[in-house]
Amino acid sequence: MPDWAKVHAELRRPGVTLALLWQEYRMGEPQGFQYSWFCKHYRAWTGKLDVVMRQEHRAGEKLFVDCARTPKPDTG
Repeated sequence: MPDWAKVHAELRRPGVTLALLWQEYRMGEPQGFQYSWFCKHYRAWTGKLDVVMRQEHRAGEKLFVDCARTPKPDTG
């Protein structure tokens, strides 16, 4: 079984694709899984990740506004 955490970290590097990582995996495991299996299981693994974006700042330094409403069209 591939190390999905390592695959995920490698994909953050510029120019690295899932196809490239699969080719490297197959070089180490010649009888390993096919590309479609590799992609399917990687996507299943990423679906289990907890997506968090941690932002560090000093209190009162920044103002964060989250507005989800749709702006009204300009009728003028």
